[in-house]
Amino acid sequence: MSMNLSPFYWDDYLAGRVSARMAAIDWYMIRISEWKNKINSDFNF
Repeated sequence: MSMNLSPFYWDDYLAGRVSARMAAIDWYMIRISEWKNKINSDFNF
């Protein structure tokens, strides 16, 4: 099977990779903000 027969498959694949990466970044950003809030509440700067 030639990859040239399914260009749309690669578009979907790349879009899926990008959205998965964005979701992972969102998850890490939420965790980092929670961690910072915990430190601030523990030490009360």
